[in-house]
Amino acid sequence: MKLSYLFSLLFSALFFSSVQSAELLHQEMQTSRDTSYISFHNNDSPFVFAGIVGGEHTSIYKLLGFAGQVYQITFISIEGDSSANIYGDGFAKFKVRHKNSTLTQVDVIAEQVFVTIDISALTYGEYKLIIEKKAHNSAE
Repeated sequence: MKLSYLFSLLFSALFFSSVQSAELLHQEMQTSRDTSYISFHNNDSPFVFAGIVGGEHTSIYKLLGFAGQVYQITFISIEGDSSANIYGDGFAKFKVRHKNSTLTQVDVIAEQVFVTIDISALTYGEYKLIIEKKAHNSAE
């Protein structure tokens, strides 16, 4: 049973996941955690990713932000019990929840920050993550 679960995670990582646009600076794939570092420095197109998490497997996204930048982060739980937690220092966040989705606006206050998005599921979950860079904050 455990082998089939691991195979399904591997299969989903190879075939179900999709990354589009933005700039993927670095990606670390480990047994129970995948960490991706994202930047919009050279590309303002949205970052879109669909994936699967579950059990002990967690996906972590670290978004590089600079003072005055504003991001909209949309997390959609497609199936199962996946959830997202957004945390870090040097930014303000405003969250709106609606059924199986959460929209969070992040306003970067500090000179340079990493906004951490931690996605996990107790048992199994399919999700979609969309990160969009918005216009700079006028207080810049």
